[in-house]
Amino acid sequence: MESPPPTSTNGVWDSESDSSRIRRNLVSALTVAQQAVCCDTEGDKSTALMLYGEAAKQLEEIIPFIPDGHADVLMKYSGVYNHRVSELRDELAREEARNSEYLVPEFAVQFNEHPVPPNTTPEVPEHGVRKPFWLMAVLSTSLQSGAFITPDLYLTKEVWVQNGSHLVIKAVPAKTRYCECVVDLLAPFQSIDLTDAALVQKSLDGFLTNCEKAWKVLQKEIPSAEQHHTSNSQQQQQQQKDKKGTVSAVSHRAWNALRSRMADNSKKTEPSVTYNSYIPWLVSLLEAAQSIDQLITYYASPYLTNEKISQRLTKISHHFYYTTCSFILKDAFTLLHRSMRKQRESYSRLFPAHFLQEATKALS
Repeated sequence: MESPPPTSTNGVWDSESDSSRIRRNLVSALTVAQQAVCCDTEGDKSTALMLYGEAAKQLEEIIPFIPDGHADVLMKYSGVYNHRVSELRDELAREEARNSEYLVPEFAVQFNEHPVPPNTTPEVPEHGVRKPFWLMAVLSTSLQSGAFITPDLYLTKEVWVQNGSHLVIKAVPAKTRYCECVVDLLAPFQSIDLTDAALVQKSLDGFLTNCEKAWKVLQKEIPSAEQHHTSNSQQQQQQQKDKKGTVSAVSHRAWNALRSRMADNSKKTEPSVTYNSYIPWLVSLLEAAQSIDQLITYYASPYLTNEKISQRLTKISHHFYYTTCSFILKDAFTLLHRSMRKQRESYSRLFPAHFLQEATKALS
């Protein structure tokens, strides 16, 4: 507890007790000043700042009760302590500024973020017959520029055209021919007279018949492609089993593979001409199918209800969902899985081989 300030009249002590209090306060101020100097010498600037301020404050409190000759000396020391307080504050402010610059560095070339764009995908239509065509429109956007396939999955264009896509997508030539055939079958609906119900019904019948034939042809070619793909996969798995060795051998091969990829970066596997032509035909099919959606919208009007046409539109909708949408979604899943696996493998090559083995055991 601090002692009460001494009482005096014209600088003369009123009693011996006042003189004792002055001495105690002066000794306390000088002791605090000595501690401040020690902390300042050791580099503890924050503590030194606090102690210098406290010493100057205590000296200023007792200066009015000190004779003039001694008061000038205490005033001088108080001024020195206050000056050092200002210097320490400036030094601490500069250090804090340097630390903040270190935490948030500036580069000659600034980092530009490329966030996922906002979800502008139209809402799923309530009419069940229109849902497959909504899905085909979303897939078309994804193939051309990227789109949200689900509220949480943004499928970029790069996933569809990644290096080596033609190695994992099966029956590409057959699927390309199927797309060409369906696009040709959909062409008449681009300019059909919607008011001629008989013509529309006849065109729908012909389209459904020919489209089912094209799908049966594609189905015959897909199993052989799957069988060929399976035999290749089994052969690759057997080769990987044969290559298993010691930790040092695995590490040596991993680093050699990494160096080889970095050196031969210009020799990446590019999609084949067949796959390059398959993607545009796939987009053309998905866009052309929207003409059927326009028919559904037109004949959904209560004033234009036609039971026979509605039945045929429903069959075509189911056909597209269980055929075209089905194999496109399977291809999208395959490509998405491959893209994620390639990223994991690329990152895992930076780790030592024994770490990868331990991580694999932990996951298995």
